[in-house]
Amino acid sequence: MLVCPDCNHSLITRKVRTHSGAKIEVDKCPFCSGIWFDHFETNQVILSEIKRLAQEKPKTKIDQTIGQGKCPHCLAPLVPIQSESVPKHLNVFTCPQCRGNWFSQKNLLEFKVAQKAKVNYFKLWRLPLPSTFSVLLPILILTVITLSIPVTLINLKDKEQREEIRIRANEIIIKPTVINLNQTSVIVTWVTTTPVFSEIKYWTKSMLPKTLIVSLAPSANHTIELKNLLPNTLYFYQLIVIDQSNRQIPSELYSFSTR
Repeated sequence: MLVCPDCNHSLITRKVRTHSGAKIEVDKCPFCSGIWFDHFETNQVILSEIKRLAQEKPKTKIDQTIGQGKCPHCLAPLVPIQSESVPKHLNVFTCPQCRGNWFSQKNLLEFKVAQKAKVNYFKLWRLPLPSTFSVLLPILILTVITLSIPVTLINLKDKEQREEIRIRANEIIIKPTVINLNQTSVIVTWVTTTPVFSEIKYWTKSMLPKTLIVSLAPSANHTIELKNLLPNTLYFYQLIVIDQSNRQIPSELYSFSTR
């Protein structure tokens, strides 16, 4: 049974409709009305479903400070999301391991309203999103927006943006070092020329990318141990830093092999 990060009560499942018309299950606390979304589920749920969930009254008033603030699935401490995809006055939390998201009911409703407004703005003006860090925006809608822009302009703008990001990444990120601890664990460490937040994304040819938060506070030294890897396997990885303007800057692609 999943436990609410805010008040320690058991979460219950609620079925909600997505942009495609399908239904998925999310986990809601019947006491504090907080809602847990697995990775990318926030993108899929339509605003009207969030409004419907918001109409469900909590069972009773409770003390939300008694919770442990941990992921309902893997029990890792939740951390606040600080990015241009989340309005600054809202408190949205994510799990650094499974990448799920936790919202209070009020914050979720305000977030989805802001999200829809942002998507409509870029769709109206036929603009690409300003940063790949807008990870909580609906993928399907982003595809529609992108396809509405003339292909030649997309290619030209994308090329300029990629070159700008590549130059900026080389200015900030110093080539990392990988240390094999055993057959299934490595340590990745690197230095940046300025204190930044950082993440790492890694994958194999047969495994989808997994992203982990490395530095929760601005730092120039970044180290993380990657565990539960496959032995004798080639891994690809990319370092991601978030600068003072909340812009996500990915490094070039690197690789390492486990023993």
